[in-house]
Amino acid sequence: MEYFSGGESDTKNAAQDILKDIVLNNPKGPVFVGLVGDLGAGKTTFMKGVADFFDIKETISSPTFVIQKIYEIPEENRESKRHSFKKLIHMDMYRLENEEDLKSVDWEFYKNSEDNILFVEWPNQIWQNRPEEMIEIKIEHIEGDKRKITF
Repeated sequence: MEYFSGGESDTKNAAQDILKDIVLNNPKGPVFVGLVGDLGAGKTTFMKGVADFFDIKETISSPTFVIQKIYEIPEENRESKRHSFKKLIHMDMYRLENEEDLKSVDWEFYKNSEDNILFVEWPNQIWQNRPEEMIEIKIEHIEGDKRKITF
């Protein structure tokens, strides 16, 4: 699937449409989504749309320097959207060098918990070949505010 975005609201709307499909096909975790795109492509803006889908009220910012941020998904959202995810895990692998570094962020624990849906920015920093279980979303900067989002 391809989406074309002309700005921030389009990118957030694309994220919500994509999440509807992901949750419909994977109502229970763990689910692992890789966000691929250059610096400034719109990965964090996309994540703001993901947070909107899950009714998360906290401010969403890039976890580049903290590596991961964990958000609680409200129970009402789980009931209304018919999924079992309790936590949205937002990770940024940009500063990690290899799979060994994943131990420092409890990757195996988060990746294997049925309560989690994980969104990982820069998965290609760790894995040269896409992990089989990863759903990939690619965001490409076209020009100005225009983006191509491939799911």
